[in-house]
Amino acid sequence: MNQLYKTIICLLISTLSVLAQTPRDDEEFLPQAKTHLRGRQIDSRLFENIDLKSNSKTNDKADLEVITPADIKSLIAGEQQRLRNSNVTQLAKAGISSTFKETISLVPLEGRFEILALYSSINDNYIRTIEGAIRSNVYPPLIARANQQKLSVSVVFIIKKDGTITEVEKETTTGSNALDATAISACRSSSPLPPLQTATSENIIRMRFTLTYNP
Repeated sequence: MNQLYKTIICLLISTLSVLAQTPRDDEEFLPQAKTHLRGRQIDSRLFENIDLKSNSKTNDKADLEVITPADIKSLIAGEQQRLRNSNVTQLAKAGISSTFKETISLVPLEGRFEILALYSSINDNYIRTIEGAIRSNVYPPLIARANQQKLSVSVVFIIKKDGTITEVEKETTTGSNALDATAISACRSSSPLPPLQTATSENIIRMRFTLTYNP
């Protein structure tokens, strides 16, 4: 009977040793650090890139595609170009502009013309030509955007028979040389105007141009 018990015990020990050596699919591991929690063993093959793996099978020497960062400068340039193609007034309000005329487009201005003396007969079309030429040459300085009060400068000048503008003189001032220079420069830059062959006098007209900021 004792011999039977010994035989049964030996068989049980052998069976347990075999089962202990058999690996399981969900085998768990215990890290060496005692402070770590018990975790499940993870197969590293799960993290392999399937596309790269398949490509490596077909061509082991194929180079991997390198994805470079986007060209930030080109993106910004494209966005600015898109903004410039939109409404100019909205761009100026947002502080985004591509030309100087867009920058000063929001400066409130008013130009007024007065005829002081006529030395020869002229028609209304010529008067409108004078006014249009001078208005188109008004380029206020950037400091005009910071101006918050009404300021005016008056300039008097003479237009000759050949269309030249002479004797440009400042009559009143805004108190700022830069703002005053805008009106003076507009008159001088408009010379020469179209000549008048029918004029009977060398000087044909004397005018006053008043430029007002924040009218």
